[in-house]
Amino acid sequence: MYRLTNLILLQWLASCLLGSLFPDVDTKSKIQKLFYTGMLMLFVMLTMHGNIKAFIAASFIGLLPLLVNHRGIFHKPLFVCAIALTTSTLIASYMPDLSFIAYSNAGFFLVGALSHIWLDMGLKRMMRF
Repeated sequence: MYRLTNLILLQWLASCLLGSLFPDVDTKSKIQKLFYTGMLMLFVMLTMHGNIKAFIAASFIGLLPLLVNHRGIFHKPLFVCAIALTTSTLIASYMPDLSFIAYSNAGFFLVGALSHIWLDMGLKRMMRF
């Protein structure tokens, strides 16, 4: 178990903030620029390690925001949950020592993303739950 430090709290805050911006990755926005900057870093890292299969998979993921409509797939709670859980599971499987960090960051990412989706529904639809 990890000790709760300021760095972990900062990671959780950053994960929540990124999650709250993530559903708008399919529009021209700051989160889209950040997403593609992160994808570029990932592509460089995958190229350096010679992982061509992961490079191809990441390429398809990188194209997805350009191919979908706003408030489409990125505003579906099931899709957002699948992205967060798949990413954290991949990180945990390749780096087992970081599994707590990967899953806890994914949880805070989901809190931010799902709150964004919930608030986008509007007040009347929110009250139906």
